[in-house]
Amino acid sequence: MVPDVFSNAFTHDNIHRLARVMLFVFLVTFALTRITVFMIMARWIPDFYLHLGGTHVHHLNYGIFLLSGIGAYLLFLRSIGGALLAAAIVYGVGLALTFDEFGMWLHLGGSYWQRASFDCVSIVAALLGLVAFAPPIQRIRSADWRAVAVAAVDLKQSMSLNTQILVWIIHGVFDLVAPYYATVITVNQMVLDPAIRKNIQLKVYHGGHMPYLHQRSLDTMFEDADKFYNSIPGVKQENINVKLKNKVPEADWHTGFSPYNKLNPVY
Repeated sequence: MVPDVFSNAFTHDNIHRLARVMLFVFLVTFALTRITVFMIMARWIPDFYLHLGGTHVHHLNYGIFLLSGIGAYLLFLRSIGGALLAAAIVYGVGLALTFDEFGMWLHLGGSYWQRASFDCVSIVAALLGLVAFAPPIQRIRSADWRAVAVAAVDLKQSMSLNTQILVWIIHGVFDLVAPYYATVITVNQMVLDPAIRKNIQLKVYHGGHMPYLHQRSLDTMFEDADKFYNSIPGVKQENINVKLKNKVPEADWHTGFSPYNKLNPVY
């Protein structure tokens, strides 16, 4: 009996491996494309855009051709091994070139630097990251899902019984481990009374899973912490930043230290 080599190529481990390659190539291509366009516009390097009959051929077209070609290749040929890895690389390049100008083909024009393109690239990268690093759905225990639901229910009950409870939630906008929008959905599903809902503050800062490593995010975080602390009824009004500076050696101040061992004792 001849083993089905093609089916074996799509085991969970191989899918993870290919997705990681796609994600890496996608991000590198996107970054290089943006840098190249910026350097051309700044006249740091020669203009090597392709023009046909006076028409500027945008690089999203290169991506479309690459995706079309690699789609046909994978559809008609059963690629395995190195050929499949090469296909993943080409697919990542085509994906980046196409979605880098997502805003332009969505709005049929406009500026190259429009926000829609960057947002779409972030979503595609997040989806690739999910495929690349998420465990099989069979290994995700039901308890993992229940934990979030139970925590939300407990918080809702607590805030309903004690309407003075204030909640401050912080996230990094690029955090793929704990996406901020998952918190938005969870809080909305709590269906709190509007008078209580305003006691929950969600702050999103520039950065990933540890946004406090970004200096401006750290500064803003402390300013927001100061406002939140002083908004608590019955708490003596004082400046958290001043209090922290008295506790933290000057050499450690504004150096990206972890707030876990410096901020918590203040509260």
